[in-house]
Formats: sequence, structure tokens, C-alpha cells
Amino acid sequence: MAHRAGKDVDAGAQQMLSAINEPGSAVLQSILLGLVAAQQIGAGRLDAAITTLDHAMKEIREQRTRFYEPEIIRLGGEILLARSPGNASQAEAAFRQAKTVAAEQSCRILELRAAVSLAKLLGGSGRKAEARDALAPVHGAFTEGFARADLQAAKTLLAGLS
Repeated sequence: MAHRAGKDVDAGAQQMLSAINEPGSAVLQSILLGLVAAQQIGAGRLDAAITTLDHAMKEIREQRTRFYEPEIIRLGGEILLARSPGNASQAEAAFRQAKTVAAEQSCRILELRAAVSLAKLLGGSGRKAEARDALAPVHGAFTEGFARADLQAAKTLLAGLS
């Protein structure tokens, strides 16, 4: 069954990568590349995900469409952790950078994703108070959309950090 799932990820990634080359998709390129990288990370294809994220960062620099940059940075941190728990300090730096960039852009949902990744890392290393301090204010800034998966995950994580 895992072999089939790998083929599904590859097929879906290929469809998204093909869409990137469609006329008028310049604005969507970093988003699509981020989605592809997330799928590749989930499938354990870390080398492919690194290549995809490198492509996304190149597009962000060339197109100057930085609004998805925090997510690309966050995913880079996730790859670092997936490669080795010894990369925790580098991953923490990536999550903090992603959170900062998202806050500067006033992109709360990407700031929340970065804060969740950071809080998971901090909480998992026994730094629960610091994890709560990183996540609670970002989660608390939301006034609606509490049914969203990102907000539900943050709420569950916060409850576990109490």
C-alpha cells in the first residue's frame, strides 16, 4: 500500500509542477511549490523537497512575491528535523524566522503554522513554557475560523502544553 501512496504523491506533485508553467501562474508558483514540498516531506522524499523549496525561494526572489516565503522557510525547518533530531537548533532558527517574516507581512495563518512548528519543537525538548509563549499570542489573535485545521491543531497543542 505504501508503494501506491508514493505513486499518488508523485502523480499529484507532477500535476502541480505542470500547473506552475501555465501562463499567468507566476503569483501562484511559490504556493504550488510549497504544496509540492509539503507532500514530498510527508512521503519522506526529503531530497526532492529540498530541490522544490530551493526552486520556490528562487521564484520568490525573482518574482518578488514574498507572501508565501514564511511557509517555504518553515518547511525547510521541517526538513531539517526530518533529516535528524540533531538539527533541532537549525530548525528552531528556521521556525523563528518564518514566524517573524509572517508577522512582518501580517499573515496570521502562516505565522500560526510557524508558531505551531516552533511550539512542537520546544515542547518536545521540555521547554513547555517557552513553547506556550511562542504559540499562545498568535493563536489568541484569531477571532474567527476556529474550525480550521490549523487553529484546531494549535488549540490541541496549547492544551498539551499546560
